[in-house]
Amino acid sequence: RLSEEISRFNSYMMPTPNEHIARQAVIKELSDLVKQTFPKHTVSVFGSEWNGLALATSDIDLRLSVPTLVGSKLEKAPRYVIRKTLLKDLTEFHLVMQKAGMYMLCSIRHARYPLITVQHIKSRLDLQVVGSNDTSVSRAYILKYLAEYPGLKELVAVLKVLFDIRGLSDVFRGGLGSYSVFMMAVASIKLNPEIPIPDLGQRLLSFLNFWAKFDTYSLGVSIEPAEVFPKRSKTFITVKQKKNLDEKMGQIDPAQPYLLCLQDPADATNDVGKKGFAIKHIQATFAHLEKELRQSMQENTRPSLLAPLVGPAYILNRERRAVMEEYGASVGPLPELAVEETQQA
Repeated sequence: RLSEEISRFNSYMMPTPNEHIARQAVIKELSDLVKQTFPKHTVSVFGSEWNGLALATSDIDLRLSVPTLVGSKLEKAPRYVIRKTLLKDLTEFHLVMQKAGMYMLCSIRHARYPLITVQHIKSRLDLQVVGSNDTSVSRAYILKYLAEYPGLKELVAVLKVLFDIRGLSDVFRGGLGSYSVFMMAVASIKLNPEIPIPDLGQRLLSFLNFWAKFDTYSLGVSIEPAEVFPKRSKTFITVKQKKNLDEKMGQIDPAQPYLLCLQDPADATNDVGKKGFAIKHIQATFAHLEKELRQSMQENTRPSLLAPLVGPAYILNRERRAVMEEYGASVGPLPELAVEETQQA
């Protein structure tokens, strides 16, 4: 029963035809605006819209690149000079978006990857314009795991909504982004191979149990290879990289020793958990939800087993999805955008 609910919830959260049109129209509109502002720059879609994990209400991520970065396959954050140029361009584009009359809640964030966050007025879709470099390697791993583990997409859909409705997906407030959540799901599967892959219900329970009880104070997790290791016990870097790094994989922050250490399979030097300073709250949430879910399964009296985890999503997104549906219907069919390819802007 739980597995069936997870599967149906995933279907419900997928964009309808009109919602898909709305998302494509917003992407085209923003790409055209970039083209008018920066004729020599490039803009491309990345993130969940690019790797097939986008839900109806997922943010749309677009990468703005200066000509010197085009074609770069590096996944590390841009260096200071390039980041300074990107920030200058994003600051200029931020003003353009504010004056365009198509967006609201425009703000610029100074981060490892500088970015602009806005909401499209007519569709209510949230967008991020990020000054970053190529993420093809990360995408390749995501597609690899999706092909390797049937049901992973459905599991991740539930987890993304679980995080989102509780405010735990905002990295700037100590939450974990969708990429980190995806890799946490992969890790829980790889490190618990005894659970049948098609059993979505048991996979969800296994995820909640594994991460609720995980000792983030002293242990870290690697996905490639799949293993748990003591923090500071090893580094996943070459000698040359070690000389250029300020931090080591698994290094314990004296002020926050509880931070999650989760090695990025796409970049062995990147810890995708170290920014999540709300991890203790996240673990407590997992423990509570697992207990409630197991009790509900035993009693079998709830109309929906999944409701305590993601139930509020319907009410929270009903009006927003109705607006998006209406906007998509008003726009009409559009030529399918090749989101995999960088668009010249």
